Amino acid sequence: MAKGKTLLLTRPAAQSRAFSEDIAAQFPDIRCIISPLIGITFDGELPELSGFNALVFTSANGVRAFVAAGGESGLRSFCVGPRTTAEARAAGLDAVSAEGNVKAVSGLLQEKLPAGAKVLHVCGEHVAGKLDPEGVTVERSVLYRQPVLPLTVEAQAMLSGGEVDAVTLFSPRTAEILADSFARNPEWPHESPVPLCLSANVAAKLHNSGLQHAKIAKAPNRDEMLALIGEILG
Repeated sequence: MAKGKTLLLTRPAAQSRAFSEDIAAQFPDIRCIISPLIGITFDGELPELSGFNALVFTSANGVRAFVAAGGESGLRSFCVGPRTTAEARAAGLDAVSAEGNVKAVSGLLQEKLPAGAKVLHVCGEHVAGKLDPEGVTVERSVLYRQPVLPLTVEAQAMLSGGEVDAVTLFSPRTAEILADSFARNPEWPHESPVPLCLSANVAAKLHNSGLQHAKIAKAPNRDEMLALIGEILG
């Protein structure tokens, strides 16, 4: 691997720190710069849970928000992937992973729950993708906010100087925020960084930014994002 590659991480702080540890374990020569583009603020109240057949979490932040709201439940929890599932199990929930994305969660709900079931989707105010399981009613409980955060001074300086080789983008919203940052700073070089996107939906948000050379993970999960990092910065 070439020395000195720099990767900008834009997820909320806790996820970026955890992902930087994964990157360091596999690619020790990559330097990670953390500059979250959205924050996480727990807010909201849980509804009465007795009317639901299951809980749904499409992010680890949803689990943390559930716990912060005083949530305790013997209901089965359906989670988007292994990290969210691990968070739910650590919180004492009976959790199963869909091993995929929101579409995979919808399929799992259809498979595991009876027709007419009602589930509570614990989420933030901005949700990527829509849960639409056939025969299952989904009610949302917004328990956290996701305010926009400015790029750190370090990140701005490195982007301005063309010193960032790649940037990870895990959601359409973070892609929009990054695109807006480049629109407001036309002097920043557009040939770098290479946007590494979780999905085509994420990459689509960059179409007017000048960052036209986005790379997309083969599947929308952590392991494929790590593989993409290795492919592009290796």
